[in-house]
Amino acid sequence: MRPLVGAAVVEREVGYLVFSDVHLGSDVNDVSPRGRHRPAQLDDDLGALLDHYRVTKSLSPSGDWHLVVAGDFIDFVGMLVDARDEPLPPSAISDDPGLGSADTMALRKLARAVDRHPLVFLAMGRFVAAGHSITFIIGNHDLELHWPVVQRALREAVASSVTAIERKRALERVQIEPIFFWAEGSLFVEHGHRYDPCCVGAAPLAPHDPRARHRTLPALSDVLLRLIVRRVDTLDEHGHENEGLAYYGRLIVKTGLRGLGNLARAFFGAIGVAVATWWHLVNGGLRTIRRLHLRRLRQFAVFRRIGWRRLRAFDALAVPPSIASLHGIFSTLLLDRIALFALTPLVMLGLFFLPASMLSRAAGALAILLLARIAYVTLANMRNLDAAARMEQRAHDVARLFPAAFIVMGHTHIPVEQPISFDAVYINTGTWAEEADERGLVTPPAPRTHFVVEGIGATKGELRVWVSGAGPQPWRQRT
Repeated sequence: MRPLVGAAVVEREVGYLVFSDVHLGSDVNDVSPRGRHRPAQLDDDLGALLDHYRVTKSLSPSGDWHLVVAGDFIDFVGMLVDARDEPLPPSAISDDPGLGSADTMALRKLARAVDRHPLVFLAMGRFVAAGHSITFIIGNHDLELHWPVVQRALREAVASSVTAIERKRALERVQIEPIFFWAEGSLFVEHGHRYDPCCVGAAPLAPHDPRARHRTLPALSDVLLRLIVRRVDTLDEHGHENEGLAYYGRLIVKTGLRGLGNLARAFFGAIGVAVATWWHLVNGGLRTIRRLHLRRLRQFAVFRRIGWRRLRAFDALAVPPSIASLHGIFSTLLLDRIALFALTPLVMLGLFFLPASMLSRAAGALAILLLARIAYVTLANMRNLDAAARMEQRAHDVARLFPAAFIVMGHTHIPVEQPISFDAVYINTGTWAEEADERGLVTPPAPRTHFVVEGIGATKGELRVWVSGAGPQPWRQRT
């Protein structure tokens, strides 16, 4: 099933707005309700931003804006929608009680997100009704936008408040891009998850599960988010990528005895799902979806009039997915280091049953401790889940393949403005997602950043932050 796509290069001169990682619906959790919620002020601010640029002409010749949402607009993965009391088709089957990733299930999730965040969709409707355009890029949390019926539903949700006379033209101004957006010479935008082994898909244009092509193939981060993070109230989605065993030991203590059983069941359940997915991939599933991906990528190259060699080089920049490697799964879940901690004392104990002198046994025990220490450090260095540095490095390669003044990504939720090679600047647009606890305490607060490109030739850009009551202000990177 080929995804619907829009124009990659805009023919007329417009100004560009870019933001990412809005994660609408991220706090929808019917299965394991958590004591956290998305503050309403976020939607108010995002709606105010859209209204501000709707009535503020860009400095480009047309005066219009083209908004590029750089992925993770709807948090399909993070939503746990309970439907255990409703009759469900076979396509609803997933590895947890929440609805799965089939197109019919994604439509129901989208409806929940639209119902939960009406101010955002109304503001987007006013934006396109005023003659501006929107392009959504598919990220790792809204992979379900691969389904054409879900793409149509999102476009219709944006244009739902537009008058019947203007509706057709408004729908034409809302498009979905499966991989990236490129305005040659000015702007290149992708989500950035292709450089994160925990989040990357094995085949972006064929994201089907080899076991059932009606649903998407989960990345390792999807499994961990749905089966562990969304089930344990003390776990945050971000901020623990490079933590070690000590951090998780403190987490277990914080969880307490009552929650420890639930945490253990969630943890081992996630391991089972991840390993089963890996098994299907190594037994032919990966080859199948990669062949389909490459066939669709060639069609994409023809449709976009992009050289096949260039597009293949871009495709090769993606890192291998962790879920396609048993070592990747074990390393991410720290199982390799847990096994090291468990085996080391057993091996040392076995030494004392050998027919050798006490001095030899002691020397052997010290040697095993030294080797265990070396193995621990090696495993710790191999486990790098922070994609930020890798994304900045790949931005150099992207600038070489797709000439643009600005290479823009999202995904990490951390704003960045960094000059790179080929006279380009790497931008990370941060996030518009945050959670507050029962007391209203937000940790961490969303930076509310967005990137603006305007002017003749659209080569002047500025990273801005939205300040409630004051509007857009220049963002200054902290050193």
